[in-house]
Amino acid sequence: ADVLHWTENMYNSRENVEYILLDCLRVLSRLHIHCRTLHRDPHLGNFLISMNGDGRLRALVHDFGLSEVKAAAGPGVTWAEALKDVRYMIGKSLDSSNPLVLDFARRLKGVIDKHSTMLGSNEPVEAGGYEMIIREVMKRKNLLIKVKNLELISMKRKRQLATPIYYL
Repeated sequence: ADVLHWTENMYNSRENVEYILLDCLRVLSRLHIHCRTLHRDPHLGNFLISMNGDGRLRALVHDFGLSEVKAAAGPGVTWAEALKDVRYMIGKSLDSSNPLVLDFARRLKGVIDKHSTMLGSNEPVEAGGYEMIIREVMKRKNLLIKVKNLELISMKRKRQLATPIYYL
């Protein structure tokens, strides 16, 4: 199955959906860094789900109809080009009906918007930059969970304070 249809199955756990979406980002990074290739159409329908020999789910990219391969002798993929691929994937993911995919796409968009000027437009893509993006996306998830937990705690506290106390 492709990632688009797989993520629409609401029985998938948050951890599995997060893992596959991060793996899609890792696949793009390997494509940009090691293969010196821009996909140009990296929506979730162009990523397939596969299972490794150890039973872990992995994302595979396909449909290279619009892709561009950089010459081996020349400069590789630049951050400006790579971020176009990532932004395209984000834009298509924002159309998803799965709230987990929407949450991931919004976090990734925030990280890309924050770091796009820092990464440099004409600098070659490097693994360290992608790892920084992935760490930041995961950190935002943890912050989001903490904020939601604090909101729940404050809502419970408000209810407790609003409950009348009767003394006998």
